[in-house]
Amino acid sequence: MTINSYSTMAGTIGQPYFVSAGSLLTIIPSQGATASIEYTLSDLASIRNGVAIWSLWAKGQATQQTSDLFKDSGYVRLTSLSAPAILQIDDMPSASQIQDYLAPFSSTDVAARTAAFASRPPIIAGDFGASFNELCDQFGLDFATPINITGVAPCRASMQTATGSALLEFRAADKNIRVTLPGETVGSWTPIADGIFQIPSGNTSNYMRVSITSRLLPATDKQDTLASGTRYWRRPNGSWKYQLSAALFEQIQWLPTFGIGGNQSTDVAKRMGPIVNSGANIMLMNVLGNDYITGNITVPDSVITTMSNGDQVLAKGVPVILQLLPPRYGKDAAGGNLTFTGEYTAARQGNMTTGNRAMRNAAYSRPGMYVADPSKAIDALSAQGAIFNGYTSDGKHPAGGLAHCIMLSNLAPLRQMFGAYAFSPTVGAGDYYNATLNPGGNLLVSNQGAFAGSAGTKNAGITNTATWASATIVAARSFVISGGNLYFTDIGGTTGSIAPAHQQGSASDGGVIWTFIDSGAVPGLGDNFTGTIEGAGVTATVHSITEPNGTRWQEVVIYGGPADGNGLRFSPQAINGSTITPVTDRVTSEIDWRISTNPKDCYGLYLDCVLTGGLAVIWDNNSMQSIQQGMMIDGGRTSLEPMVWPTGVTNVQPRFHMQVKANGMTRVRTNNFTFRKVI
Repeated sequence: MTINSYSTMAGTIGQPYFVSAGSLLTIIPSQGATASIEYTLSDLASIRNGVAIWSLWAKGQATQQTSDLFKDSGYVRLTSLSAPAILQIDDMPSASQIQDYLAPFSSTDVAARTAAFASRPPIIAGDFGASFNELCDQFGLDFATPINITGVAPCRASMQTATGSALLEFRAADKNIRVTLPGETVGSWTPIADGIFQIPSGNTSNYMRVSITSRLLPATDKQDTLASGTRYWRRPNGSWKYQLSAALFEQIQWLPTFGIGGNQSTDVAKRMGPIVNSGANIMLMNVLGNDYITGNITVPDSVITTMSNGDQVLAKGVPVILQLLPPRYGKDAAGGNLTFTGEYTAARQGNMTTGNRAMRNAAYSRPGMYVADPSKAIDALSAQGAIFNGYTSDGKHPAGGLAHCIMLSNLAPLRQMFGAYAFSPTVGAGDYYNATLNPGGNLLVSNQGAFAGSAGTKNAGITNTATWASATIVAARSFVISGGNLYFTDIGGTTGSIAPAHQQGSASDGGVIWTFIDSGAVPGLGDNFTGTIEGAGVTATVHSITEPNGTRWQEVVIYGGPADGNGLRFSPQAINGSTITPVTDRVTSEIDWRISTNPKDCYGLYLDCVLTGGLAVIWDNNSMQSIQQGMMIDGGRTSLEPMVWPTGVTNVQPRFHMQVKANGMTRVRTNNFTFRKVI
């Protein structure tokens, strides 16, 4: 139990206090006094700017000690009308206390919550810094990195660009660049400086996006021939943003990133204008290891410049989350040892520790600036400051973004700012597309988003979860269904003659001990879905679970093979583009998920789509890759970055991938699978 008490004088409105969901609030008015609690689900910036909407709590005004459970994260304030009063906040009430105040949600509650959510302004988030949030918002055709034109990093060319070689040219006298994309005429010269630029080719509809670090530009004219690579619509490093959205059960509107790989704090300072005028209502600022880990900027100078950059954002009334540097070293996602020579010396590692401490101290003195420290989530606590195996791909950056996700989702100030958005209405299980009445509805076939039915296609290695039968050999770690109940045996054996029917604890059927897991279980995969094993040695069983509130979830139990990262995918029926207008319409896909058993055995979850016709494109965001040691997130919503529908695409195949560790077993629930236009 952790109780904090705050007093308010008569006739005054108290300071706002953040209250997490599940806290117990108590008003204690003085004798003869009347007091009340107001709450708001507005963010911190709105409170500070005086535009937050305050509402009276459910108990109304109190003339005697009154308590109630606070079911949402938000801010509260105490008003005493005639005499002093005390507000007590218990953020860890006992189970019995919680039960005393909990009441079942009604349809009225849900409707009110949905309406409240719809009326709130969106969370518009931005980020700036270096490679942790690098130019990963640009999509299309990859090109090689220039060798001669230093300081220029191609992100991607436009989606319709042809494959082949591009010619990139730099003119030193006036710092201009131009590009000739494959099969096109030369484009116009474009002036550049620190920042992100779109360089046109001779075909005015196609372009190459590049990031510029001016201090690295050549002193003389240079050119490079750049070979094209893979065509992607993805967010390679920045997927942590969408993992954060999933962890908070809410999709955040992210602005295009202002991160440029290799930038130092002084580079960022040159391009703060677009950052502070971006329209974000929250900013994440990357602390630059490029300053004092790989660069030659001293820690004091780095702190001064970094804080100056952050102060410019704060001056706009926008809160800033300062991201400290994570530990380095460790193993990559494949389990290989990461070793470094020269770049990561003991002195530089010490600079990181010193820099983090100095950045933290400077941030604490600035109202509106908060600190996110990844160390507690991903540090293996070795002498070298190693990261948990699988959390890094190269010793510098998180693998698939999970470290960022854990770091930020567990950051208390972030929950203070985003706590108002801790719930969201259910999206689209039965919310289907209608050109006139519901143009933003689910484009999957009717009832598919809810995994309705049980007649889906199960490819080799996937079976329906077995129905209990007597005198049957069952393996260890098996699930069965009996009388609509789901049971599990850890040891296995030969079943007896008594069908399990208990709905709590464990009981013997005469041969096997069965532990009750859930009720409302039905074998099978949802209609029009296809389940496909990915990797050798993996097996899986499928069933659905109907929860007490009536919500149906598709569930899969995955048994791992000899290697990490294998598993299976669910694919709904492919969608044709007949109702989607190329270039004009944006589309997205999302799915709700829960890890019901063994989160640490779940190696990865991610959503992608295969686009065919005209262009062959893999569209993904590397969402929820490398869920490894220290897993702290067991449910959420995974969303794909909205994509402008490319010309020539005729079909799209959404896919949800579930991966398991070697020889592991995990159980994953899914619901609300959608593919929709962004209206």
